[in-house]
Amino acid sequence: MPILRALFLISQQTDNRALKAVVDDLHDQVKDGKTLSEGMRKYPQLFNNLYLSMIKSGEQGGVLHEVLYRIAEYREKEQVVVRKIQAALAYPAVMVVVGVGTVFVMLTVFMPKFIGIFATMKQSLPVPTRVLIGTSNFLAKNWAGFLIAAVFIVVIFGRVKHSSRKKFMFDMIKLHIPFIREFIRNAEIAKFARTLGILLKNGLSVYDSLALATDTLDNDALRTQLKQAGQDIVQQGATLSSSLSKIKVFPSFAVNMIAVGEE
Repeated sequence: MPILRALFLISQQTDNRALKAVVDDLHDQVKDGKTLSEGMRKYPQLFNNLYLSMIKSGEQGGVLHEVLYRIAEYREKEQVVVRKIQAALAYPAVMVVVGVGTVFVMLTVFMPKFIGIFATMKQSLPVPTRVLIGTSNFLAKNWAGFLIAAVFIVVIFGRVKHSSRKKFMFDMIKLHIPFIREFIRNAEIAKFARTLGILLKNGLSVYDSLALATDTLDNDALRTQLKQAGQDIVQQGATLSSSLSKIKVFPSFAVNMIAVGEE
């Protein structure tokens, strides 16, 4: 099917007005002689460099239809992974919130009721009980301060996400926290490997594929290390596997698999 016909049919089947306007504009640009990738560059918020490079490669190789199919397949797999990650994080997050809330209510609401009973007892209370009573009194008198502190932490966390330097430090810390580091590392490396594979399959060079795959990662610390691996390939003529082997968080199993593929 000609690309103009395909864009026209997509436009007719799209209910979203904003997306329909984009597809119509792409149709007009292609009709005026531009390539699809050139038209898509007008909308970086929708089509990132990864997709643009793949589509351009497909146009040059005459296999645009295959590339578009691979992109669709890639996006579907990516969405499945995202949903699995969200599901995996949701339960622990809920349990932490419920646990903290339960402890807070126990110490500030129920515990004070027992303090009067303990006060009438002439016997010396055990150290754990005295610590519990002291904690309860402190929380009951300063609960507003804890609420303000919680809001402050949320605000600071939001600002960290928008500060490149602070986000880098925060991401580096996450790579060294037990349990969390394994989850983040596995998710990021799986995404990196999947993206790198599809780019190499579409005929892009190792360096270009590495650069584009690296930009898809969310962890700034890991992204910086992978960019250095790309520099090693260009400046020292190193292989991909040898460059990745210098990254401590990159699994040796993955490096060995890449080395086998290079051979």
